Amino acid sequence: MSGLIGETAKITLVDPDDAAGTVESLAVVRYQLQSGSDRKPRLRPAPPLPAVSLIAGAPLLHLLADSGLPRDAARGYPVGWREKDMADLLGAPFVWFRDGGAEASELAGLKLETGASYLVAHADGKAAIVKSWPFPPAK
Repeated sequence: MSGLIGETAKITLVDPDDAAGTVESLAVVRYQLQSGSDRKPRLRPAPPLPAVSLIAGAPLLHLLADSGLPRDAARGYPVGWREKDMADLLGAPFVWFRDGGAEASELAGLKLETGASYLVAHADGKAAIVKSWPFPPAK
């Protein structure tokens, strides 16, 4: 996916199905974007990292990427700040949804069917699906 978004892009990863807010699925994607096969620390200079934000839980929370704490639980962020911050994050140049469905579709402003992950790009005030990755069939 890093080839689709560029090395210095801002991306928000969203998992509305992660009711506990554990961000396990999002952490794997963040790791791949920031530490993937083309990033070999100590062997050669690494390309710039994309800025990654996480949104997960029920209700959805913007989580601090490093600690997993809700953003407005962190010092300096007033309660109620979350709504504006979430809107800003959902308007990032790129937003990746772990799965489609009603909530993801509402957040994206696009029809995102369940059973696939989606990369959505925002440009000139419009949202468009860049790529989708269908889930493998259950065995």
